[in-house]
Amino acid sequence: MCAAPDRPSEGSGKVVRVGWYYSPFNYIDNNGRRTGYAYEYQKKIAAYTGWSYEYVTGSWVELMDMLRRGEIDLMSDVSFTEKRAADMIFSSQPMGIEEYFIYIDTGRRDIDPDDFSTLNGKRIGINRGSVQEKCFISWADEHDIHAEIVHLDGTGKEAVKALSDGEIDAIVNVPAFALYNENIYPIAMVGSSQFYFVLSNNRSDLYMELDSAMNQIQSLNRYYTKQLNEKYLSSENAFRFLPVREAEWLDYHGKIRVGYWEHYLPFCDRDENTGELTGFLDECLKRISTSMRNAHVEFEPVPYKTLEAAMEGLHNGEIDCVFPITLDLHTADEQKALVTEPFGTSGVIALIRMKGRGEFNPLGVKRAAVESGNIWMQSVISEDFPTWETVVCDSEEDCIKAVIDGKADCFLVSNYRLNRLMGAVGRNGLVPVSTGKTVNLAFAVRKDNVMLYSILGRMTNTLSDADIYSWLGRYSYVDRKVSLWGYIREHFLLTLSILVAIIAVISIMFIRSVRARERAQILNKELEKAREAAEAANSAKTSFLFNMSHDIRTPMNAIMGFRDLLEKHQDEPEMRAHYLEQIKDASGVLLSIINNVLEMARIEKGTIVLDEMPLEVEKFANNVFSVFQELMDEKEIKYTMHLNNKTKYVYCDATKTNAVFINILSNANKYTGVGGSVHFQLDELPSEKEGWTVFRTTISDTGIGMSEDFLPHIFEEFSREQNTTHNKIEGTGLGMPIVKRLVEFMKGTIEVKSKKGVGTTFIVTFPLRIAQNAADHQPGVVEVNPEQFKGKRILLAEDNEINAEIAKAILGEAGFDIDCAEDGNICVNMLAEAPAHTYDVILMDIQMPNMDGYEAARTIRAMDDVEKANIPILAMTANAFEEDKRNAFDAGMNGHIAKPIDVKLLMSELARVLFR
Repeated sequence: MCAAPDRPSEGSGKVVRVGWYYSPFNYIDNNGRRTGYAYEYQKKIAAYTGWSYEYVTGSWVELMDMLRRGEIDLMSDVSFTEKRAADMIFSSQPMGIEEYFIYIDTGRRDIDPDDFSTLNGKRIGINRGSVQEKCFISWADEHDIHAEIVHLDGTGKEAVKALSDGEIDAIVNVPAFALYNENIYPIAMVGSSQFYFVLSNNRSDLYMELDSAMNQIQSLNRYYTKQLNEKYLSSENAFRFLPVREAEWLDYHGKIRVGYWEHYLPFCDRDENTGELTGFLDECLKRISTSMRNAHVEFEPVPYKTLEAAMEGLHNGEIDCVFPITLDLHTADEQKALVTEPFGTSGVIALIRMKGRGEFNPLGVKRAAVESGNIWMQSVISEDFPTWETVVCDSEEDCIKAVIDGKADCFLVSNYRLNRLMGAVGRNGLVPVSTGKTVNLAFAVRKDNVMLYSILGRMTNTLSDADIYSWLGRYSYVDRKVSLWGYIREHFLLTLSILVAIIAVISIMFIRSVRARERAQILNKELEKAREAAEAANSAKTSFLFNMSHDIRTPMNAIMGFRDLLEKHQDEPEMRAHYLEQIKDASGVLLSIINNVLEMARIEKGTIVLDEMPLEVEKFANNVFSVFQELMDEKEIKYTMHLNNKTKYVYCDATKTNAVFINILSNANKYTGVGGSVHFQLDELPSEKEGWTVFRTTISDTGIGMSEDFLPHIFEEFSREQNTTHNKIEGTGLGMPIVKRLVEFMKGTIEVKSKKGVGTTFIVTFPLRIAQNAADHQPGVVEVNPEQFKGKRILLAEDNEINAEIAKAILGEAGFDIDCAEDGNICVNMLAEAPAHTYDVILMDIQMPNMDGYEAARTIRAMDDVEKANIPILAMTANAFEEDKRNAFDAGMNGHIAKPIDVKLLMSELARVLFR
């Protein structure tokens, strides 16, 4: 029977009768207060709707029947079925997703988690008429399990009692079910489903309010349901059990002997006074020794002089596992070892000579110092820097000396070890530089010890990131006592700088005392101006970083958010297409921001070059103008162009000139409202230089304009009058600085006129050399027939697995057969060894280990086999600038495709080189 309704809770507005059944969704805590997943969610909904609740208590089955009869208004945790949808109203979006597991009592020995056939003939308890039952039946059919289903109608506690009393042998439920009993654990996941709020058919008046409230909650915090799940439904205790065979193996084996590298803090060391283990490993072993509820593990630490010695001890049977270790799959296989899943990471720092200060450049390193027996860092070099030569030294001090003496270019250390080496680093004029690489914290076991491999994996999985990095931080700190003379030796340059500064200050004070007051005032004014300029520059950069952080996170947030929605709506084609389009748009915005930042960096560095070619003026202007025709039409902007030129052909860097006008027109489009106007005017002016002409381009709009105060700063780096938070328009504040730098680079001028609320006019003037004709050096877009690629075979040279997978998927769908090469050397060998006519075209990445794409292309072009030497080669690379394209053609390639891949352009280029 059901209890009478409780009195309404606080609130106002409509009164809603809520089904209350004892579960993690609804329960009374130790203080006598209501709580639970559904209770908290309903309270959040009430904050938006003003609802008041009456709670009606009963079992889930009883309350569902009451909902159908209209005796209550709202139920939670209801999975969707067509039959239920006819009897009740489901919320438009789920209130969460739950997974279903088979649970057994920890004392069972007749059910083996590793052998599902032991479930045959067993009684499996499942809530009557639930989605869990449907999932279990499907799972049982898939695994050929024939078990008896026992329907349960009571509460979770009653179900646990039935399991404990032997009325059933196992039960199917959610992870939170383990909260009712500490002596049960999951042996298999049978499925999952979304669950919803449901309303009585009599209360359709609540639907719109419920839908609106849930949408607002999710829009403000899209992780809200995930947080509720972790708070109320997750039970990590349920997974803190060892399977029977692993527990029995532990009982038989006894202590686990852990080999470690002594004198390697913060990771591990032997205490000088007690001889006991200390450091991160000590904290880790103490924590995981009691992490399993059905086993207490004893560890016996065994110190070794080096990691290499510890690995030898592992193979000799002296120990059971080694820490810390990281091995790539190939090396681990050679060592006949298994490496557990990593439970922490450490950054890799390169110690280099002072003159090498700056960004870490692996190409500039030929020799790396490595401490003898440190297979941890040796693995990093073999995996990430295979071209380096290792210089083996007896100790870390010898490694530092090797770098100082020029016998090695760098010395690799863990970032957590760096603080312990800073004394020697400072004394010897070395500087630490990040390599951008990391190493994993993991255990290694013998390849045949699969039981220990599984046990260590389960135990380390219980460690929290907070504890792991807290322990590493604690043991990384070194309290070094340094004398004055020691400090001066370690920081000689800094000390010298301070002394020079003191002497300079004294000298300045003396000079100022004898100079006239007017000179001192002038100096003060100059210093003040310098300070103000520095502060203004710093403020602009700070503002830029703040705005760029927002602008980058905005499309990233869209990509991640729509990706999550895409996963939830796989079966809804219209929604899926919409989300994919949104992801595509956000990716384009993000790529544009990144390109602007990189372009500015190239200009600052002075690496851009002028690439002038003859072009037809009218055709070029029409091409630039047409780029924005569709966008202008969408906003109903009056978009016009007028050309007033006599010279038909000129020499010009089309790419950079195009970038200037595209940038200005893009701003005109973005900042001009619906119904406005944008005009593109080209005028030819006389030139004093024979054989030259002057073109003046005027682009004017009726957009929002700029204030007089901001106008002088428009071409300054990082400056924007409003950030995207205010005007909703993406940008980094680098577009106009890039335009100005490009214009000046091409010996032109640019000026701007603008008035707030009226509009903006840009005037760009270029002196250009007159040409007699125009050569079309840019291949046109080739029409692609989807059937024409079938049977064609591509040799894809790509070292990045993800990029290779994407390329194979795109090309495979187009009908190509694909073979992959992991670097340029393998690519050359595969082509050389293949029979004639095997490959039709090569797609070549540029930055690859062993042999890069340029060298591979040059090697292929030099082959004796004329047919193979002339195979079409397309560069497909993230090296996307004009000089990169030129380098590709200089190496003998037939085309260049920039990453991220534009599929239409890729297919067009393939059609061009295959069917020309």
